[in-house]
This record gives sequence, structure tokens and C-alpha cells, in this order.
Amino acid sequence: MLNAYGENGFTFSLFHHLCSSKKLVQPFLENLKRFKDGKLFASRYKRAITSAALKQEPDVWLFPNFGKSSGFGEPDALVLWNGFSFWIEVETEFNLKDRRSAAEKAILQLLRFHYLSQALSVEYQKRDDGGPHRAIVGPTISGKGIPRLGVLRVASHAVLQKVRKQLSESIRDKKDQYVLFADRKMKGISLKDDEKEPKKIQSLLHECAEDAHRKVKGFAKNLPQLRCQPASPCEDNFWYAYYEGDLKGRDRVEINTESIRYVPRKTN
Repeated sequence: MLNAYGENGFTFSLFHHLCSSKKLVQPFLENLKRFKDGKLFASRYKRAITSAALKQEPDVWLFPNFGKSSGFGEPDALVLWNGFSFWIEVETEFNLKDRRSAAEKAILQLLRFHYLSQALSVEYQKRDDGGPHRAIVGPTISGKGIPRLGVLRVASHAVLQKVRKQLSESIRDKKDQYVLFADRKMKGISLKDDEKEPKKIQSLLHECAEDAHRKVKGFAKNLPQLRCQPASPCEDNFWYAYYEGDLKGRDRVEINTESIRYVPRKTN
């Protein structure tokens, strides 16, 4: 039996099922909930969800590395579909009760993908550090909330070469989306307070985004070599969803536990 462990195992088994069963758009993408107000993606983008669009096969990349230490991070999944780009961060637990710092770190990961999108929207820069090369360059934020310069070399980056045009077009058309996906419902909210969930999760996003952008904007002012200053994250483009509650059982979206077993990570 194949045993999947932690976020990567869960991510692989989930997206393998969604892609093989052709359920990635319906019901997964359609049922993403907006941080801002809990509205569904299908409700926000009604005109984009057409019969012709639904026939389009999404382009999915799992764990594309855009630079961990000096770059812009590694999304668990990058989905390109109908002019949209979905940067997806997967968490086995999203907890506002006693692991708020971990929840904030997950939000910072999404913000790093926003700043990567910003850097992708301008031309490559020529650099001489370690020899002449072209690179994607722009300010970003670390997992600890520290602003820094992100640098991603273009040469030999097969994924970037294949998807850069689509990613650039998605941010130009304001179709870049950032998704936090967890295997179960967020902790820290009473089961009787489901209507308060969007307010609490939006509050977390707003707090993290404002703090991060204040730091990044201040940092970028001291970098005259930048070709453009970073834009503030658009909170309308941030989404979340859960496997249990939002996907499991809906249109039979269930991981085949007979062949792939997901073992949750133990938490203190």
C-alpha cells in the first residue's frame, strides 16, 4: 500500500484524484470561498464559468519551485485554467485557536506568490552576480515576515519557461488567484458560528497583507534598480476551502483510501 504523509502526500493524492476524475474545476475551483466575504468563485466569476470553458483541461503543476531561500517560494500546486492562475497552498491543519502563527505563515506564503506575480509582470533583468544571467527580480516577504529581494534565475527553469506567458497574462487581466486549502475545517471557530468564519479569516488576511505590504513597500523604496514598485495585494483574489466539508462527498470527490492512505501529521 502507498502511504501519503503530510501536506505533500495529501496534495498529491487529492490532485491526482481531481485530475483523473476531471473534477478540478467542478466542484473544486467553483467552490472556493473568498476570504473577503465567503462568496463562491462560481458566483464571483459567473461569466467565466461557461460550458466551453468547462471543457478546457486545466494545466496543473505540483510543487513548482520558484526559489526557497533567495527566490519566491514553492506553491504546493499551480493551476492554470481559462486565463486564471491559481496559486495553492495546502495545510493539513488551519488553526486560529492555538496555532495562529502557523496560520499567519500560510498567509505569508500566499503573499509571496502575489509578489512573484508582480515580478513576472515586468521584463527579465540582466545580472552579473556569479556570471551574467537573466532573472526575475522583485521584492518579496520571507516566511518570518521579513522583506527581502527575490531573485529567480531564468536559465534551466523549465516550469517558468512554460508558464510565464500564461502567468503574466493572468495578472495583466487581474485573474491571478491565491488559495489556502486545508484538509479539514479551521479550528478556533465554534461550530455554531459558521457565519462568523468569513469575518475571522478575512481579518487574518487583512492584518497579514497590510503588515507585509507596508514592509515590502518600504523595502522596495530603497531599491532604485527595480523596474516597478510592488502593488498592494488585492484581497478579492484570495480564497480558501476545506477537503472535509467543501469537497469530500460532493460529486463523489473522495480520495481512494484503499490504494492511497493519508496519515495526518501529529501536532502538539
